[in-house]
Amino acid sequence: MRLTIGPFRGAFARRLFLRFLLAAFVPVVAVAVLAWFNTSRVVAQQAAQRLANDSQSEGLDIFSRLKVAEALLIRIAEDSAARGHTENGVPAFEAVALYSDGERRMLYGDARLLPVSFAEESPSSLAKTPPRTRLIAQPLNKGGMVMLRALTTVDGRPRMVAGRLDPDYVIGNADRWPNDTRFCVVEQQTQRMLDCPDLQSVYDERIQGGAITLTAPGRIPVDGEDTLVAYWDVFIPSHFDGVSWRVIGFKPWSAAAQPAVTFYRLLPFVVLLSLIAAGMLGMSQIRRVSDPLRRLRAGVQRIAEGEFATRVAIDSSDEFEELGDAFNTMAKRLGTQFHTLDVLAATDRGILTSAGAETVVENMLQSLHRIMQAQVAAILLFDPDLPQVAHLHVVELARPEHVKSYRVQPGAAEREALDRHERLLYLDDDALAELSYTQQLRDLDIDRVTVAPVREHGRLWAALFAGYRGTDTSAEDEQQALAVADRLAVALAASGREKELYRQAHYDGLTGLPNRQLFIDRLEHQIALAAGVEQALALMFIDLDHFKNVNDSVGHSAGDALLVEAAQRFADALDDMDTVARWGGDEFVVLLPRADDVAALDRCARRLIDRLSETYVINGLEHRVSASIGLALYPADGRDAEALLAHADAAMYQAKDGGRGRHVFFEKRMNERIRERVQIEAELRHAIDNEELFLQFQPLVRMDNGGLGAVEALVRWRHPERGIVPPGLFIPALESSGLIVAAGAWILRQACHQYLHAFPASARPERIAVNVSPKQFWTEDFVEMVQRTLVQTGLPGERLELEITENLLLTDMATASARIRELNALGVRMSMDDFGTGYSSFSYLRQLPVQTVKIDRCFVDGIEMPGSDAAIVMRSLIDMLHGLGKTVVVEGIETAEQLDLLNRYGCDLAQGFYLSRPVSPEEVGAYLRP
Repeated sequence: MRLTIGPFRGAFARRLFLRFLLAAFVPVVAVAVLAWFNTSRVVAQQAAQRLANDSQSEGLDIFSRLKVAEALLIRIAEDSAARGHTENGVPAFEAVALYSDGERRMLYGDARLLPVSFAEESPSSLAKTPPRTRLIAQPLNKGGMVMLRALTTVDGRPRMVAGRLDPDYVIGNADRWPNDTRFCVVEQQTQRMLDCPDLQSVYDERIQGGAITLTAPGRIPVDGEDTLVAYWDVFIPSHFDGVSWRVIGFKPWSAAAQPAVTFYRLLPFVVLLSLIAAGMLGMSQIRRVSDPLRRLRAGVQRIAEGEFATRVAIDSSDEFEELGDAFNTMAKRLGTQFHTLDVLAATDRGILTSAGAETVVENMLQSLHRIMQAQVAAILLFDPDLPQVAHLHVVELARPEHVKSYRVQPGAAEREALDRHERLLYLDDDALAELSYTQQLRDLDIDRVTVAPVREHGRLWAALFAGYRGTDTSAEDEQQALAVADRLAVALAASGREKELYRQAHYDGLTGLPNRQLFIDRLEHQIALAAGVEQALALMFIDLDHFKNVNDSVGHSAGDALLVEAAQRFADALDDMDTVARWGGDEFVVLLPRADDVAALDRCARRLIDRLSETYVINGLEHRVSASIGLALYPADGRDAEALLAHADAAMYQAKDGGRGRHVFFEKRMNERIRERVQIEAELRHAIDNEELFLQFQPLVRMDNGGLGAVEALVRWRHPERGIVPPGLFIPALESSGLIVAAGAWILRQACHQYLHAFPASARPERIAVNVSPKQFWTEDFVEMVQRTLVQTGLPGERLELEITENLLLTDMATASARIRELNALGVRMSMDDFGTGYSSFSYLRQLPVQTVKIDRCFVDGIEMPGSDAAIVMRSLIDMLHGLGKTVVVEGIETAEQLDLLNRYGCDLAQGFYLSRPVSPEEVGAYLRP
């Protein structure tokens, strides 16, 4: 090939030649660099694989030599003249001894190499069927490797042969290993090296606790030198009675990478020759073609490299000019198509990588300048959770990197207008002015807009806007807008599905609060942070008291609405840094990441209780619930999530047992109470079935004539082991376990039956009073159950009085009143028990159809003291209750002075230990008469 310098006389030819050399230099150097790194990687992989294979081969050889040594040990035991050599004359044992009856007889070798006896091994312990050889491996300086083998008994005496293995035979030495390779053996039970004590620390720190595995050899520094390491595990238990060994191969990296040295030396010469060849080819091409062809060729090369903006300028008024024009048209179309595919591919990558909707939209807007002729582009992105909210992302295509975002609120009619158009919508300046969300577009002097709805599966996710200044849209831009809108719809739908799946997995579907899984994740994260800075945090376990009554009385939909309102109250009462989650049912948990101030925690708990105890108005009805809160502190009450949750739960139950509507900090003694409660609940289930429950009756004495106005049926539990269990211990357990409904029905049935059949005729009271639990009262068939019991037992309704508490009214006053009227229709009297300890509203009491009110014992204490405020309060209560037309019962009377004073105040019925303790029906007549 003849080369001349003629074509290079022009400046363009010289520049073209230099550019050609530069275009050749970049890929050649890039290929050289890639070849360099790829060769290094391949050499490293091959070296690691060779070392791994060598370690495996060495391990298999060691195992084979051990099996040969085992056979030789048996032969030595049978013929001591064998002397411990293999068939090729290599000594396998340094010493061999025979053990029997605790005595050792050396067959050959230095007696110091074998102990007189083995501490744990004996001939009888080795006797197995089939027999197996025990292999004991210790570092060479601490006992070496010993084989033990049980032999046949002689005269009934078990025998054992022991041989200390020659390490050069078993493990080998450098003469038998590959070049520059060293092998070490590790006994895996103790993780101690048998033959390389100098590398023990390297094994402990770099290999055993590092990332080197059977399938991933690695490089570590050994004595200051970069060393390749691989290992193979020898499964000793497959043949011997012993633990596995690990054969570790060490090879200096400089020796392992030797094959790459020659390549590294030749690579610069190859690169240089490649560049020289490229230069010669460029000179040849420039010499052979004319100037138009050189321009076309350069343009084609730049297009091949992805430079689609390349244009060829040829002014020759001939076929070359036509060819140049055709080339320019082709380059433009290819560029548009390529950039369109690039934009769509970027969107697809967003779909596959689960990028957020905002990220996908911004990336797309930054790319539109390459495929559209519009001056402005915008995407109106609708919020999937708030239909009335949207985000308008706007970019001037001349400055694609500056994407601005605005929060807008398009009206429902505006959104419907977008949703009605299947393909494209054209807006002029007047139409733009009528829309509430296009002010940012109008600020950019846009007077014409083409809108492409972004819709997937019939749902409008967004809208794409292409804005123009003084020009009309082109058919090409419209096609690009439709293509982009279709692909954006897929991306937004995928992002929406991803968010929905995440929401379903981590948030409660009813309240929108974090669920149990997400809360535990956040709790564990906060514990890790608190541990690092020695900071306290607090956990609240919250249960809504009396919530079940709402579900039972007005349905689960009302209960769900109350839970949603309670979740909002949590958000209002807590700080942004606090986390509240729905734990399940009517239980919530709160994480307070800063809990150094216990007084602040106390105030926070009180604030939550007050907020949650406010009246809930659901479907026009008022409901009241309270909250019981248990608190546990990190690290005082637990150092992990499970312990904190358990302790906060225990404290919450303590708050319930203490009267509800309160908060309690965890104490260690609560765990014992929980275990006791669980045990009592389990035994109560058997108590009902085994008829361990029985009734006692306490008289309610008439103050006017001393007659027996009524008796109150009180349940007692005779435990086969505990004896009589206090009611204060098992009644709360009946409530919390739900057994109170079944137990209450049994109590009512027994009370009605015993009233008719167990009381003497001379001591039969006017009526019998039975306590009713709120849970029992709110069951759907409570009225029917009472009516059925009256029919089955034959007790007239007028002889029955049911006692309810004030807390029952907190749920739904109207429904409770209606149910009481149904009971009154059966002739049953209703009594308000423990009046004065709960809500204590006289306005409610005036509306409620109860006939009797029992003033709680707390008002009796101290009334006999001269000038006592208690006496004034008691007299006022009795007068007001009489004014409401209620029969007044005072309970808890302990002294004659109290009884006399209440008689003077006009109390109707009296009850208390002074008059009579709870007794059997036969003993009721023995009460003390006023």
